[in-house]
Amino acid sequence: MLGSCSAQNIDHKYGRRRGKTYNLPGWLLLISRRPSVISWWRASSGVGPARKQRQAQHLDACPVGDARGFAIDGERNHLIITAAHCLPSFPPCHPASNAEDRIYKELVGPLGAKPTVWVECLFADPIGDVVLGPPDDQVLPGEWDHYQAFLSGSVPLRIGDPPTSGLGWLLSLNGQWFQCEVRHYGGPLEIVAAADRVVLGMSGSPILASDGTAVGVVCVSAGSPGAEVGFPNPRLTYNLPGWLLLELGLVHSSNSHDR
Repeated sequence: MLGSCSAQNIDHKYGRRRGKTYNLPGWLLLISRRPSVISWWRASSGVGPARKQRQAQHLDACPVGDARGFAIDGERNHLIITAAHCLPSFPPCHPASNAEDRIYKELVGPLGAKPTVWVECLFADPIGDVVLGPPDDQVLPGEWDHYQAFLSGSVPLRIGDPPTSGLGWLLSLNGQWFQCEVRHYGGPLEIVAAADRVVLGMSGSPILASDGTAVGVVCVSAGSPGAEVGFPNPRLTYNLPGWLLLELGLVHSSNSHDR
């Protein structure tokens, strides 16, 4: 998870908000949820590929240009989601690490262009293979401004939770959306019967549901067109951290439940 960090969300990173659901992974919140705790963003009508292509803000997420990411709208900043294996290296595994240790210089840029934008890793899951993260505005104000300018024209994707089986959409390397079936069994996503190949360079792309919401991240796939199968691919409501699900309104928590 890549993002820009203001003085306010430093509290997020260092755990000053000590709620029970704050730092838990999404899958654990789902396992322990009650019906009144979680609500999903769902649209009643489908969204066609043309609208999806206008909505998706895809980003090169590696210096070698062989990965992608996409923007979502956080509480204070646009954030970028990509596959964790696309990072050139992992940040230190310590909650009190310095911001400089979590900075990636010139990691992100528009598709087909040289990456020039600095980002900071706010969350990384090496097992679920999802990462999100802008740089700290207190430490690197110039790079924070650059990040904000870069994403100011983007149209962030909404995050949703897919049905156990349904229509999905993937974005090819030539920028065309193609259909697949997306399944899950309470955990990560399985891509089935994709109409085109999922190839090197598509890692980090969003998996969209039929309503146009982002439900997963492309990480694993194999097979031939029409018989493409991929498992496991991160399911966002399952693999993203609890603090982000709370921030996005995908999990509802009262003070009494978050202490």
